[in-house]
Amino acid sequence: MLSRGSKSLSHRGFSFVGDYKGASNNWFDKNVNVCGIFLKYVDHCNISDNIISNKYRGIQLMYSTKNILSNNIVNSNTHFGIGLYYSSNYNTLTNNTISNNGAGILVQSSNYNTFTNNVINSNNCGILLCESNNNNFLNNNVSNNNDNIVLYDSSNNDIYPKPNINRENVINRKTHPRKIPGFEAIFAITGLLAVAYLLRRRG
Repeated sequence: MLSRGSKSLSHRGFSFVGDYKGASNNWFDKNVNVCGIFLKYVDHCNISDNIISNKYRGIQLMYSTKNILSNNIVNSNTHFGIGLYYSSNYNTLTNNTISNNGAGILVQSSNYNTFTNNVINSNNCGILLCESNNNNFLNNNVSNNNDNIVLYDSSNNDIYPKPNINRENVINRKTHPRKIPGFEAIFAITGLLAVAYLLRRRG
């Protein structure tokens, strides 16, 4: 079942603008679209039981709140599996399987989101938070990523079970990626904090 928003944007599998939309039981594959599912200024949307692979970005939310993403399989996407951007607050992500992406879950300038019972493995970075606070991660399986959890300028994020920094490859940096020498050109072109991190890891 698929419900479309009031606008359809190019280079994306499905785009939603407006509230109370939904997408379920769809299969998005191959490099036809830049983004599998894109939500902008969307509240109370239910995204469930989709398979999204081989895109540049799997599922992206921007300025969108109180949405539910559940039981999706998101794998082999270049930039990230699921990304929450720019005041995408109070969203719930549960029971998703996210693997073999650049970043599994990327949270940029978004707060008060809840992530429960997701499987996040074999990504370049499992969970990447940039300038994002007060998010809750509960009982997620985060393993076998190059970096399991990376936080830039992020605080008061509750991760349970608590990661063992010595064993689970957790990086917590106060230095903003754009302040790291050599990354200014990347940010000037892309405008995305996380791109710098991912390109650095691949180097």
